[in-house]
Amino acid sequence: MEAAPTADVSAAPPSGMLDQIRRSINVALSVVSAVWIMGTMVLITTSVATRTFMNRPISGVEEFVALSVVGALFLQLPQLIAQRRLLRAEMFIEPMELRSPRAAAILNIAFAIVGVLIFWKILAWALPQLVKAWETGDFAGVEGAYKIPIWPFKLALVLGGGLGLLQFAIAIVADAGRLLGVSDYRFRETDEIPPRQNRVIDFLLAIAFVAAALTFVYFLFTSDLRPIQVGVWCLGAMLVLVFVGMPIPLVLMGLSYVGIWVARGAEFNALNTLGLSAW
Repeated sequence: MEAAPTADVSAAPPSGMLDQIRRSINVALSVVSAVWIMGTMVLITTSVATRTFMNRPISGVEEFVALSVVGALFLQLPQLIAQRRLLRAEMFIEPMELRSPRAAAILNIAFAIVGVLIFWKILAWALPQLVKAWETGDFAGVEGAYKIPIWPFKLALVLGGGLGLLQFAIAIVADAGRLLGVSDYRFRETDEIPPRQNRVIDFLLAIAFVAAALTFVYFLFTSDLRPIQVGVWCLGAMLVLVFVGMPIPLVLMGLSYVGIWVARGAEFNALNTLGLSAW
């Protein structure tokens, strides 16, 4: 029985100097994030100990921890995106990636485009906020007691968001190469060759899904729906997108953005909500 070559869709684009620099930056940011998390844990533990045994908690711990969640999360994102480790349901997309890698590439390109758009919008909100925090010296805390500058945490959001956008753009190029057959695959042996008709069906399903998604967005913007109706439609779309295999963070952020835009009738409301949610 002839063995079927099934592509390893996690294969990265060809390595080069720029690619090595990008990977090094991703790893460095992940290390900074890990150290940041450990330092925050030590700070919390120390504050609990001083509160318990000396009745003298460390001032500003709550504010610092709340701000640190943003920095630690966004500094980890580029590496997670690069390794395709964003949380997703795989009951549909994973078998397709093994059976029909080019069909799966269509879906992954669509998902990555959504990621680029979302992170572009996050940066559009975060960059002016970073500049403002730097220029005005915004801080968390109490004047005369303790002051925690805000700009380093917003800088972490901008760095992570910008590199996350870059990773999604690289994923689009890599999956486009797989779709066009110009990228190298790493193959493994399987028990049997997937029937050609199954691969054709997968290809048609992928195209149909992208077309349906675009039609759904057009429907939301052109139909005179009440906010509650927009919510119901977006809830149904969320279930479909999660089932198909779109990364869950992109599903939640993307549908929230579109839903608020349609329900409120202005993109500004959606942009502000997305930015505040990320922050």
